[in-house]
Amino acid sequence: MNTILKGFLIKLLFRLIDVSTEPLDTDKNIKRWLAGNWQDKGFQEYIKRRDRRFLIELAGGMGMVEKKHDDYVRIIGQRWELLRFADYCKRTFEDTQKK
Repeated sequence: MNTILKGFLIKLLFRLIDVSTEPLDTDKNIKRWLAGNWQDKGFQEYIKRRDRRFLIELAGGMGMVEKKHDDYVRIIGQRWELLRFADYCKRTFEDTQKK
């Protein structure tokens, strides 16, 4: 293909796609979403229920069967991630309340 035709096709594709060059305001939207999560009672109940489930699994689970080391590490990692996300939502909510 010749270079002129390639350039024309690329320009045509960008016009068809209509790529916006304006910067997105995603940071504010994300913070609003995180703060809204913390205010939601359903979200707080979800965090509590899921944390409780992780603690039950760490204690031995439903059948009280000994877990392998990798299973413990996975469950601890999932619980840490859950609590970290909840803490981040709470801090974002508190920061928005201060402003």
